[in-house]
Amino acid sequence: MPSHLPTRREALKAAAAAGVTVAMSRLPQLAAASAPPAPAPKRPAAPQSFAAKASMIGMPISITPLARQDLDALFDDMRQRAGVTAVFPFAYTHEPHRCGVPPAAGFHGGNYGIPHLEYYHDTPLTYADMRAPEFGDVDVLARVIPAARKHGIATFAFFLEDNVRPTAVPHWEALYTVDHHGRRSDRQPGGPCHNNPYYQAFTLGLVEDYARSYELGGIMWGSERQSGLLNALNLSQSNSVDPGQTTCFCEFCQKKGRDLGIDVERARQGFGEIEKFVLASRAGERPRDGYFTAT
Repeated sequence: MPSHLPTRREALKAAAAAGVTVAMSRLPQLAAASAPPAPAPKRPAAPQSFAAKASMIGMPISITPLARQDLDALFDDMRQRAGVTAVFPFAYTHEPHRCGVPPAAGFHGGNYGIPHLEYYHDTPLTYADMRAPEFGDVDVLARVIPAARKHGIATFAFFLEDNVRPTAVPHWEALYTVDHHGRRSDRQPGGPCHNNPYYQAFTLGLVEDYARSYELGGIMWGSERQSGLLNALNLSQSNSVDPGQTTCFCEFCQKKGRDLGIDVERARQGFGEIEKFVLASRAGERPRDGYFTAT
Protein backbone atom coordinates (compact mmCIF):
# COMPACT_ATOMS: atom_id res chain seq x y z
CA MET A 1 0.00 0.00 0.00
CA PRO A 2 1.50 3.42 -0.91
CA SER A 3 2.69 5.40 2.17
CA HIS A 4 0.76 8.60 1.28
CA LEU A 5 -2.69 6.92 1.52
CA PRO A 6 -4.49 7.18 4.94
CA THR A 7 -4.88 4.04 6.96
CA ARG A 8 -8.35 2.60 7.64
CA ARG A 9 -8.26 3.93 11.21
CA GLU A 10 -7.34 7.43 10.02
CA ALA A 11 -10.14 7.41 7.38
CA LEU A 12 -12.77 6.49 10.00
CA LYS A 13 -11.58 9.21 12.39
CA ALA A 14 -11.74 11.83 9.61
CA ALA A 15 -15.27 10.78 8.58
CA ALA A 16 -16.48 10.94 12.19
CA ALA A 17 -15.00 14.42 12.65
CA ALA A 18 -16.64 15.63 9.42
CA GLY A 19 -20.04 14.30 10.55
CA VAL A 20 -19.79 16.14 13.86
CA THR A 21 -18.87 19.34 12.05
CA VAL A 22 -21.89 19.07 9.71
CA ALA A 23 -24.25 18.30 12.59
CA MET A 24 -23.00 21.25 14.62
CA SER A 25 -23.48 23.57 11.64
CA ARG A 26 -27.15 22.50 11.35
CA LEU A 27 -28.03 22.89 15.01
CA PRO A 28 -29.67 26.34 14.56
CA GLN A 29 -31.94 25.01 11.75
CA LEU A 30 -32.85 21.90 13.74
CA ALA A 31 -33.64 23.98 16.79
CA ALA A 32 -35.84 26.32 14.73
CA ALA A 33 -37.70 23.38 13.17
CA SER A 34 -38.46 21.76 16.53
CA ALA A 35 -39.47 24.98 18.32
CA PRO A 36 -43.25 25.76 18.63
CA PRO A 37 -44.54 28.19 16.00
CA ALA A 38 -44.51 31.83 16.96
CA PRO A 39 -47.96 33.20 17.83
CA ALA A 40 -49.70 35.08 15.03
CA PRO A 41 -49.56 38.84 15.46
CA LYS A 42 -52.68 40.20 17.08
CA ARG A 43 -55.01 42.18 14.81
CA PRO A 44 -55.63 45.67 16.05
CA ALA A 45 -59.00 46.11 17.73
CA ALA A 46 -61.70 47.75 15.63
CA PRO A 47 -62.25 51.38 16.51
CA GLN A 48 -65.26 51.92 18.76
CA SER A 49 -67.03 53.97 16.09
CA PHE A 50 -66.72 51.11 13.57
CA ALA A 51 -68.00 48.54 16.06
CA ALA A 52 -71.03 50.69 16.77
CA LYS A 53 -71.85 51.07 13.07
CA ALA A 54 -71.43 47.34 12.39
CA SER A 55 -74.44 46.39 14.55
CA MET A 56 -78.09 47.35 14.58
CA ILE A 57 -80.49 47.41 17.50
CA GLY A 58 -83.92 47.87 15.96
CA MET A 59 -87.34 48.46 17.48
CA PRO A 60 -90.73 48.04 15.75
CA ILE A 61 -93.04 50.77 16.96
CA SER A 62 -96.68 51.73 16.51
CA ILE A 63 -97.67 55.10 15.12
CA THR A 64 -99.43 56.83 18.02
CA PRO A 65 -96.35 57.68 20.14
CA LEU A 66 -94.54 58.92 17.03
CA ALA A 67 -97.44 61.20 16.13
CA ARG A 68 -98.16 62.59 19.59
CA GLN A 69 -95.17 62.36 21.94
CA ASP A 70 -92.07 64.51 22.44
CA LEU A 71 -89.76 62.74 19.98
CA ASP A 72 -86.50 64.07 21.44
CA ALA A 73 -87.39 62.63 24.83
CA LEU A 74 -88.64 59.40 23.28
CA PHE A 75 -85.53 58.76 21.17
CA ASP A 76 -83.16 59.84 23.93
CA ASP A 77 -84.80 57.27 26.22
CA MET A 78 -84.46 54.56 23.53
CA ARG A 79 -80.76 55.33 23.08
CA GLN A 80 -79.94 55.56 26.79
CA ARG A 81 -81.81 52.51 28.01
CA ALA A 82 -81.66 50.12 25.03
CA GLY A 83 -78.99 51.44 22.66
CA VAL A 84 -81.54 51.58 19.83
CA THR A 85 -80.03 52.49 16.46
CA ALA A 86 -83.06 51.94 14.19
CA VAL A 87 -86.83 52.29 14.49
CA PHE A 88 -89.34 50.42 12.32
CA PRO A 89 -92.67 52.28 12.43
CA PHE A 90 -95.70 50.54 10.92
CA ALA A 91 -95.82 53.19 8.23
CA TYR A 92 -98.71 51.64 6.29
CA THR A 93 -101.39 49.68 8.11
CA HIS A 94 -105.16 49.45 8.30
CA GLU A 95 -105.04 47.63 11.66
CA PRO A 96 -105.63 49.59 14.87
CA HIS A 97 -103.17 47.68 17.07
CA ARG A 98 -100.30 48.56 14.70
CA CYS A 99 -101.42 52.16 14.75
CA GLY A 100 -101.44 51.97 18.55
CA VAL A 101 -105.11 52.69 19.20
CA PRO A 102 -107.90 50.50 20.65
CA PRO A 103 -109.98 48.49 18.16
CA ALA A 104 -112.94 50.41 16.86
CA ALA A 105 -115.60 49.80 14.25
CA GLY A 106 -114.86 51.63 11.03
CA PHE A 107 -111.16 52.16 11.78
CA HIS A 108 -109.52 53.43 8.60
CA GLY A 109 -105.72 53.59 8.89
CA GLY A 110 -103.49 53.47 5.81
CA ASN A 111 -100.37 55.47 4.96
CA TYR A 112 -99.05 57.51 7.90
CA GLY A 113 -96.83 59.37 5.48
CA ILE A 114 -98.23 61.28 2.51
CA PRO A 115 -99.16 59.24 -0.60
CA HIS A 116 -97.66 60.87 -3.71
CA LEU A 117 -100.02 59.78 -6.44
CA GLU A 118 -97.48 60.01 -9.27
CA TYR A 119 -96.07 56.67 -8.04
CA TYR A 120 -99.39 54.78 -8.00
CA HIS A 121 -100.72 53.49 -11.31
CA ASP A 122 -103.12 50.71 -12.34
CA THR A 123 -104.63 50.27 -8.86
CA PRO A 124 -108.21 51.03 -7.76
CA LEU A 125 -107.01 52.57 -4.47
CA THR A 126 -107.49 56.33 -4.24
CA TYR A 127 -105.69 58.96 -2.16
CA ALA A 128 -108.55 58.85 0.36
CA ASP A 129 -108.25 55.04 0.51
CA MET A 130 -104.53 55.16 1.24
CA ARG A 131 -104.13 58.23 3.45
CA ALA A 132 -104.58 57.53 7.18
CA PRO A 133 -106.84 60.20 8.75
CA GLU A 134 -106.24 59.41 12.44
CA PHE A 135 -103.75 62.23 13.11
CA GLY A 136 -105.06 64.89 10.77
CA ASP A 137 -102.45 66.48 8.52
CA VAL A 138 -99.46 65.07 10.42
CA ASP A 139 -96.93 63.37 8.14
CA VAL A 140 -95.53 60.93 10.69
CA LEU A 141 -92.52 59.89 8.59
CA ALA A 142 -91.53 63.50 7.92
CA ARG A 143 -91.83 64.17 11.66
CA VAL A 144 -89.86 61.12 12.78
CA ILE A 145 -86.93 60.90 10.36
CA PRO A 146 -85.04 64.13 11.26
CA ALA A 147 -85.78 63.78 14.98
CA ALA A 148 -84.49 60.20 15.03
CA ARG A 149 -81.39 61.12 13.02
CA LYS A 150 -80.37 63.69 15.67
CA HIS A 151 -80.10 60.79 18.12
CA GLY A 152 -78.19 58.50 15.76
CA ILE A 153 -81.30 56.46 14.93
CA ALA A 154 -82.22 55.44 11.38
CA THR A 155 -85.85 55.10 10.28
CA PHE A 156 -87.04 52.05 8.35
CA ALA A 157 -90.59 52.13 6.99
CA PHE A 158 -92.25 48.86 8.02
CA PHE A 159 -95.00 47.62 5.69
CA LEU A 160 -96.51 44.42 7.14
CA GLU A 161 -99.49 42.96 5.28
CA ASP A 162 -102.72 43.31 7.24
CA ASN A 163 -104.38 40.25 8.79
CA VAL A 164 -107.89 41.62 8.18
CA ARG A 165 -109.32 43.36 5.11
CA PRO A 166 -110.25 46.95 6.03
CA THR A 167 -114.02 47.30 5.87
CA ALA A 168 -113.66 51.10 5.87
CA VAL A 169 -111.82 50.92 2.52
CA PRO A 170 -114.06 48.89 0.16
CA HIS A 171 -111.69 49.26 -2.80
CA TRP A 172 -109.29 46.83 -1.08
CA GLU A 173 -111.73 43.99 -1.81
CA ALA A 174 -110.62 43.77 -5.46
CA LEU A 175 -107.03 43.08 -4.33
CA TYR A 176 -107.83 40.12 -2.04
CA THR A 177 -107.67 36.38 -2.62
CA VAL A 178 -110.60 34.25 -3.83
CA ASP A 179 -111.14 30.76 -2.38
CA HIS A 180 -111.98 27.58 -4.32
CA HIS A 181 -115.71 28.31 -3.83
CA GLY A 182 -115.31 31.72 -5.50
CA ARG A 183 -115.62 33.78 -2.27
CA ARG A 184 -113.43 36.80 -1.50
CA SER A 185 -111.37 36.39 1.66
CA ASP A 186 -111.50 39.00 4.37
CA ARG A 187 -108.83 37.83 6.83
CA GLN A 188 -105.92 35.46 7.42
CA PRO A 189 -104.95 33.03 6.01
CA GLY A 190 -106.25 34.95 3.01
CA GLY A 191 -105.00 38.40 2.18
CA PRO A 192 -104.02 40.55 -0.77
CA CYS A 193 -103.21 38.27 -3.71
CA HIS A 194 -99.56 38.36 -4.75
CA ASN A 195 -100.53 37.51 -8.34
CA ASN A 196 -103.10 40.31 -8.53
CA PRO A 197 -101.69 43.09 -10.76
CA TYR A 198 -103.59 45.73 -8.77
CA TYR A 199 -101.85 44.65 -5.58
CA GLN A 200 -98.49 44.41 -7.34
CA ALA A 201 -98.93 47.96 -8.68
CA PHE A 202 -99.89 49.26 -5.23
CA THR A 203 -96.90 47.58 -3.53
CA LEU A 204 -94.41 48.80 -6.13
CA GLY A 205 -95.89 52.30 -5.92
CA LEU A 206 -95.67 52.35 -2.13
CA VAL A 207 -92.05 51.23 -2.12
CA GLU A 208 -91.05 53.76 -4.78
CA ASP A 209 -92.99 56.50 -2.97
CA TYR A 210 -91.22 55.85 0.33
CA ALA A 211 -87.81 55.46 -1.32
CA ARG A 212 -88.05 58.70 -3.33
CA SER A 213 -90.03 60.88 -0.92
CA TYR A 214 -88.26 60.23 2.40
CA GLU A 215 -84.65 59.90 3.59
CA LEU A 216 -85.14 56.45 5.04
CA GLY A 217 -82.55 54.02 6.31
CA GLY A 218 -84.49 51.34 4.43
CA ILE A 219 -87.83 49.60 3.94
CA MET A 220 -88.96 46.36 5.57
CA TRP A 221 -91.83 44.48 3.93
CA GLY A 222 -93.53 41.64 5.77
CA SER A 223 -95.86 38.91 4.50
CA GLU A 224 -96.92 36.21 6.97
CA ARG A 225 -98.08 33.55 4.52
CA GLN A 226 -97.70 29.81 4.07
CA SER A 227 -99.02 27.12 1.76
CA GLY A 228 -102.68 26.43 1.13
CA LEU A 229 -102.29 22.82 2.30
CA LEU A 230 -100.90 23.82 5.69
CA ASN A 231 -103.65 26.42 6.02
CA ALA A 232 -106.34 23.83 5.20
CA LEU A 233 -104.95 21.41 7.81
CA ASN A 234 -104.99 24.26 10.36
CA LEU A 235 -101.21 24.08 10.72
CA SER A 236 -100.86 27.84 10.69
CA GLN A 237 -100.56 30.75 13.06
CA SER A 238 -104.31 31.33 12.81
CA ASN A 239 -106.79 29.39 14.94
CA SER A 240 -109.86 27.61 13.58
CA VAL A 241 -109.06 28.36 9.96
CA ASP A 242 -111.93 27.79 7.54
CA PRO A 243 -110.54 24.92 5.40
CA GLY A 244 -112.55 26.26 2.47
CA GLN A 245 -110.69 29.59 2.45
CA THR A 246 -107.03 28.63 2.40
CA THR A 247 -105.56 29.45 -1.00
CA CYS A 248 -106.35 31.63 -3.99
CA PHE A 249 -108.28 30.75 -7.16
CA CYS A 250 -108.74 34.26 -8.49
CA GLU A 251 -108.57 34.83 -12.24
CA PHE A 252 -104.90 35.83 -12.03
CA CYS A 253 -103.87 32.75 -10.01
CA GLN A 254 -105.83 30.51 -12.37
CA LYS A 255 -104.06 31.99 -15.39
CA LYS A 256 -100.65 31.60 -13.75
CA GLY A 257 -101.49 27.99 -12.87
CA ARG A 258 -102.52 27.14 -16.43
CA ASP A 259 -99.39 28.81 -17.80
CA LEU A 260 -97.36 26.54 -15.51
CA GLY A 261 -99.22 23.44 -16.74
CA ILE A 262 -101.42 22.99 -13.66
CA ASP A 263 -104.88 21.48 -14.04
CA VAL A 264 -106.76 24.22 -12.19
CA GLU A 265 -110.08 22.34 -11.93
CA ARG A 266 -108.36 19.26 -10.52
CA ALA A 267 -106.58 21.47 -7.98
CA ARG A 268 -109.94 23.02 -7.04
CA GLN A 269 -111.44 19.55 -6.53
CA GLY A 270 -108.43 18.53 -4.44
CA PHE A 271 -108.85 21.44 -2.06
CA GLY A 272 -112.56 20.59 -1.88
CA GLU A 273 -111.68 17.05 -0.72
CA ILE A 274 -109.24 18.43 1.88
CA GLU A 275 -112.00 20.71 3.14
CA LYS A 276 -114.36 17.71 3.59
CA PHE A 277 -111.66 15.73 5.38
CA VAL A 278 -110.87 18.54 7.84
CA LEU A 279 -114.51 19.31 8.59
CA ALA A 280 -115.21 15.60 9.17
CA SER A 281 -112.27 15.28 11.54
CA ARG A 282 -113.46 18.31 13.51
CA ALA A 283 -116.86 16.64 13.79
CA GLY A 284 -115.22 13.55 15.30
CA GLU A 285 -115.59 11.35 12.22
CA ARG A 286 -112.43 9.25 12.51
CA PRO A 287 -111.02 7.88 9.22
CA ARG A 288 -111.07 4.09 8.86
CA ASP A 289 -107.27 3.92 8.93
CA GLY A 290 -106.88 6.55 11.64
CA TYR A 291 -104.72 9.64 11.48
CA PHE A 292 -101.00 9.87 10.78
CA THR A 293 -99.34 12.11 13.31
CA ALA A 294 -95.77 13.08 14.05
CA THR A 295 -94.27 14.50 17.21
